[in-house]
Amino acid sequence: MLHRSAELPFLHGDVFHTRVRQPAAERSADTRIFLLGMLTLTTRFIPDFVAYHSPSDPSDALAASEFYAEAFAARLDAPALTVQPTLERVQGLLMISLYHWGMCRGQRAWMNVLNKILEHESHRPGMARTMRLMFEDPRKYQNPERPALIEKVRQLGMKSNASNATETGAVPDEQTLIHREIKRRTAYSCFILDQYQAFGRYRPQIINIDDLHVQLPCSEEDFQFGINVKTGSLKDSARSRDGHDGSTTITSTQVLSIYIHLVEIWGRFSGWSCKGGRREEEYPPWDQRSEFSKLRQRLVAFHDSLPPRLTFSPTKISAHISSGTITLYTAIHILYSLCNIVLHREYIPFLPLRSDGPSGPLDEPTFPPDKYDIPKGFWDESAELIFKSARDIMDIVRLLVVDRSW
Repeated sequence: MLHRSAELPFLHGDVFHTRVRQPAAERSADTRIFLLGMLTLTTRFIPDFVAYHSPSDPSDALAASEFYAEAFAARLDAPALTVQPTLERVQGLLMISLYHWGMCRGQRAWMNVLNKILEHESHRPGMARTMRLMFEDPRKYQNPERPALIEKVRQLGMKSNASNATETGAVPDEQTLIHREIKRRTAYSCFILDQYQAFGRYRPQIINIDDLHVQLPCSEEDFQFGINVKTGSLKDSARSRDGHDGSTTITSTQVLSIYIHLVEIWGRFSGWSCKGGRREEEYPPWDQRSEFSKLRQRLVAFHDSLPPRLTFSPTKISAHISSGTITLYTAIHILYSLCNIVLHREYIPFLPLRSDGPSGPLDEPTFPPDKYDIPKGFWDESAELIFKSARDIMDIVRLLVVDRSW
């Protein structure tokens, strides 16, 4: 669960173990779908499963995962799955989509998210819309009314929402709050995979932040203990970081929310690159009116807003390994580095033969110094940033390989 907590943040320890320990005869068709999705992701890393499904020497670890991926696909056609969709089914589909994406089957992974979860292939509403996965009633998370006001209302012979909830036993317990957060995190898991797997006009992004009427996830501690927390929305968070009026700020404990905001930024970078990148630009990259400059400023603002414990350094990698928070920490910095690479690679010359140093692209559109007033050191800084980002990714991987305790 720790290793997949970035893309599949809905996994709750107690809820997951309850499903695993449930007698096989009592499991619903959707529970089986969920467990098959989990087995598909994990069995290649479990020696006993690998030995069972591939007894030859040397064994093929992927044989185990492929076995459960095929079983998952067969289960999707079961008659029992024609009834109302459930969170378990959506989560199982997210897991299988993540598996195929990791196996470089991008189109198949994207189709799992698009057709079955977000939009049905026959243009009927997908499971997410049918379940209202992207919506929640904000009144459920409002702070309780002041005790003095409640008492005054009672003296007048009236009833308040808070008193009704208390008297009827409608105050949510821990399990209800955990379930709400699981549903919320499932919605954001759909968003994360949609942003990652979208690629150009033939695999467009489906979920827009304006479609997400769901508050951002709470901290991991609040999630595990079932604490009722009011957080902001992704849209408000994005507006706040962009310098507009924002009603909320993300705290340093909401690491998942910080990661989700970076995923939204990545979606913008990916969309810009897939649409043509610099070839679609009207202005040179140093011009603040260019999309390149706007994206760069957005990424810089995100990086500058990171709390101290989430800034990048080898020492902090070791600290996050020790505290069990390494997955989201590395996901943030690898994705941040990828954003820089995708942005600046547009202006790195292809096959820079007979070049004395970075001087911008060699194919059109080009920016010859005699026609453009290029800021001093612009190309050098751009090249330095792209190679530093690549080095940071290598350093993260190297440190994780050296310290296998995580």
